[in-house]
Amino acid sequence: MAFIAGLEKRGIDVSQLDTLEAYGGTGLFHTVRYASHVRNLTVWEISEKREEELKRNLPDAKIKITDSYEEVKATEDTFDLVVVDNPMSTRGFPGQEGRCEHFDLFPDVFRLGRNDFILVINVIPRHGNRRRYPYIFNPEHLRRRSEFYHTDHPENVSIKDMVEIYVDMARLFDYKLEWWFRKKRSFVYYLVLKLVRECLTEC
Repeated sequence: MAFIAGLEKRGIDVSQLDTLEAYGGTGLFHTVRYASHVRNLTVWEISEKREEELKRNLPDAKIKITDSYEEVKATEDTFDLVVVDNPMSTRGFPGQEGRCEHFDLFPDVFRLGRNDFILVINVIPRHGNRRRYPYIFNPEHLRRRSEFYHTDHPENVSIKDMVEIYVDMARLFDYKLEWWFRKKRSFVYYLVLKLVRECLTEC
C-alpha cells in the first residue's frame, strides 16, 4: 500500500494508528489494502445500500452510515490517521449535489485530528486522462478548484502550491506541518501531511 509504506519509511508505527476512512464506498477500492495494518478503523459512508458490503469487506471496522460533510462538523471522535479518498470531480449523488472533490470537508476535517496526526487526501495537479474521465475539469469543477486553491489556473495546480493552501487552513486549528510527501496513483496523487498541534499546553 503506497502511502502506508511511505509512513513506515518515515518512522510511523502504523499498527498504533486509530484511523478514519471518510468516504467508505464499498471498501474495495483501497481501504481493504491498508485496513489490516492500522490499529482501529472507522469508516463513514453515506449510502445505506453499501453497508452490508462494507461489513463483509471490512469485518473488523466500525461502519457508520452518515453524511461525511455533516459528521465532520458534529463528531467528537478524533484520530491519528484520517484518509480522505474522495471522488475526483463534482457529483450529483442524492444529498450530495454540488459537492466537489474533498473541498467541503475543509477546514472542519482538522477537528478530527489528535495533537499529532496524519491527513491523507486525493489531489489532482492536472488532468491526465480526458478520454476516460471526460467529466473531470468540467466548468463547475474548475470554478471550485479556482476558488479552493486561490488560482487563476485551476487546470494546473502544483502539489507544492496545494500544500500551502492546506497548511494555511491547518493553522486555523493550531497545527503546523512537520513533513509531507506524495504518492502517485494515476493522475491522482495521495498527498500525505504530518501535522502537529502547536499549543500542546493549552489545547
